[in-house]
Amino acid sequence: MEKFTGKESFLSSYESSIYNIRSSLKFIKTTHHYRLFLQNLYRVVISPERWPEETLPTLQNNFEELLFALDAAWLEHEHQLQIEARYGSGDEEFKVDVLQPSFSDYTIDQYYPQLQESTWPVERNHRFKGEIQFLNQDEIRSSKAFHRKFFGRRSQGDWKRYLTLWMESALDDRSIIEAHGFSPAEIYEDYLDLVKLMEIVWLVEKQERELLYHELVPWFDMNNYPYMGTIESTFNPYSDLYGFFHYTSLMAYKRDLGRWMKLVFEREKIWEGTPADLIDLFKTLVHMTDCLWLIRQLSPNYPKSWNNTNTTYSFQHAPIPKENYRYKLEAEIIKNPENYLREFFNLYDLQFCFHILFESLTAALGHEEPYPFDKKEITSFHANLVKLLEAGYLVQAKKYPNRQH
Repeated sequence: MEKFTGKESFLSSYESSIYNIRSSLKFIKTTHHYRLFLQNLYRVVISPERWPEETLPTLQNNFEELLFALDAAWLEHEHQLQIEARYGSGDEEFKVDVLQPSFSDYTIDQYYPQLQESTWPVERNHRFKGEIQFLNQDEIRSSKAFHRKFFGRRSQGDWKRYLTLWMESALDDRSIIEAHGFSPAEIYEDYLDLVKLMEIVWLVEKQERELLYHELVPWFDMNNYPYMGTIESTFNPYSDLYGFFHYTSLMAYKRDLGRWMKLVFEREKIWEGTPADLIDLFKTLVHMTDCLWLIRQLSPNYPKSWNNTNTTYSFQHAPIPKENYRYKLEAEIIKNPENYLREFFNLYDLQFCFHILFESLTAALGHEEPYPFDKKEITSFHANLVKLLEAGYLVQAKKYPNRQH
């Protein structure tokens, strides 16, 4: 097959601008569809089997979308080369173990790559719901690693001409191996690279194009991102959690939360105190929920040196529960309060927590719009949130036992 120089730009779209190429990628809602298509195409290409005539429109449509994805990857690669030529490459200082399972959440450990969640493959896979299956960790961390390998094997033009041979073979009675003399190993490697191509294009679009600012970090599930959290609380949410209970006791939080939730369905009554106090309680509970979610997600990875904090608090500490204090949590959970975090966040994501607390805030302040949650739902959430408050107190008390005075 005649080789291209690699300097040409063979765009399959009707316009060749970056904007039009990327805007055409809206069809990539999931990688599952393309993984199945490429699996079927690969099976047909390496055998005398022909693509079923009744699904030829599907073949043509998916093939065109594959070319769009190739265009997008090439444009991304060209942009990366321009940046590298101007500023140099900084990849040498960041390396990951490419033999480990694909780690979709790499950015949480960008300073401590050895602390990756190698023990949580099921949860990690659930966050991306299986979208990333073939890319390795190095390619996930930086798409440059994939683009270099992919376009190092063939230029954009060579890939397009080569894919045309795949298309011809799918419509022929001969396999591509028989017709063009390619080795089975080479065809299989190409199949894997094409699946990776669709995954990397999907990943780049999700991380850099479509998401809002606070959704950019890829370890956030689509509805799971801290609303009130800060960079500092991401690095050590235990410190913020301790601060919540330093000046305000667990009993005070539970009392004020009970007063607040009671007003939600007593529409003729509103919050009797200063509105700013209720708003402050709302913000604190949202932030506390964020921190506990982060602890649930990341706590196995926090180094012991992060147990300490530079934050200075006064010597005056809020009252702590007495030894015989009756918690709502079960006895086994009291011994290991981190276990309740999993239970709570399996029931609610952070978006739901923020939404129900915000609607409860406006209702308690006299907002006249209908409340969007029924009494059973808010009662259940209130009961679980009380348990979360207790678990939060116990988590920070367990983490900083010498400060509880």
